[in-house]
Amino acid sequence: LSELADRRIYLLFDQDENLAGQLASHALACRLQQAGLEVLIVQLPAGQDPNSYFVHGARAADFNLCLEGAKPL
Repeated sequence: LSELADRRIYLLFDQDENLAGQLASHALACRLQQAGLEVLIVQLPAGQDPNSYFVHGARAADFNLCLEGAKPL
């Protein structure tokens, strides 16, 4: 993975009420960080998941704003 060390990874999982998506993104982010990758977590507006976000009218520019607001683990 040394050739990937300068790569940034964005993770976006469902924000489930049972926290399954959040726990999955955290576990994956930890493994990716251990491999030397920069990991950022993307948050969608409350109540949205990746599918409903776009079904309800979000555009690429809207998603880019979410990417710009991504936070490190």
